[in-house]
Amino acid sequence: MNPVIALVNSRVGPLLGMLLARVLPRSWATGMADGLAHAATRSMSSPVVRAIRANQAVVRGMPYEHPALERAVIDVTRYAARGYLAFYRALSHGRIELQSACRLDPDLESGVNQAMDAGKGVVLASAHMGNFDLAFYTLLRHNLSPLVLSYRNPHGSYKADNAIRRHYGLESAPIAMASLREALRRLRAGGLALTGVDRPDSQGEMLRFFGREARLPIGHARLAVKAGAVVQAGVTLDDGQGGYKIIGPPPLEPPATLPGPKAALALAQKVLDVLEGYIRDHPAEWLMFFPVWPEAMPES
Repeated sequence: MNPVIALVNSRVGPLLGMLLARVLPRSWATGMADGLAHAATRSMSSPVVRAIRANQAVVRGMPYEHPALERAVIDVTRYAARGYLAFYRALSHGRIELQSACRLDPDLESGVNQAMDAGKGVVLASAHMGNFDLAFYTLLRHNLSPLVLSYRNPHGSYKADNAIRRHYGLESAPIAMASLREALRRLRAGGLALTGVDRPDSQGEMLRFFGREARLPIGHARLAVKAGAVVQAGVTLDDGQGGYKIIGPPPLEPPATLPGPKAALALAQKVLDVLEGYIRDHPAEWLMFFPVWPEAMPES
């Protein structure tokens, strides 16, 4: 693995990021983030770079070999590096800045609160865009406290990130039977659960994504159907003003005319259709480092 990527994904990655974000001037830290992004993409044959390139090829409608995709890969890693920098800088300056570095769209907030006021739980379903981590703490600032269902086999930086979340009052648990039962209980009580739904999942179902089949998670939709909850699809994007914003359409209801399994599948597809639109409009901000369509990535 590329040593830069290995360091970022290690348990010390977040701690080192916080230290550098705190001691370096902003311009220096931004320059370092851009330099790390370029270093991470120096080898276009690395598995992570190849996965980014394959994903961007599908999203942008280009063949894998298209030369423009080299620039696309660099743009994705640059967005990721600057996102980590913004997150670590906010962390290093404490709770107030952490909860203020991202803004929540008022219409999205209103839709979530209306559903909860009506006694319905809300599953927040997102793609890995913009600054996924900062969004969590923005929700807390708006008195929206979800149970975050995270990657089922945490290691390296995932463990460090989960520890940081718990320290700042965010409940986060790897996806497992116990955490899913707790999410179902909360949703039935009119609470919140949150998860990413765009990472390939060997235990998922085949869904249409950018005109292709992809095996992706549908647990969020199953939870909504079982709990009688709604799903709020949304993403976190660069706001063009040095910060981030959380946006999304009105909440989605499970289809009332379909039986449970079919309702969950149809709901998961509706959520993915919403997220596809945001990714299509902002491809460089889709920070997906795993091959969503394995067939789009040629053999090494």
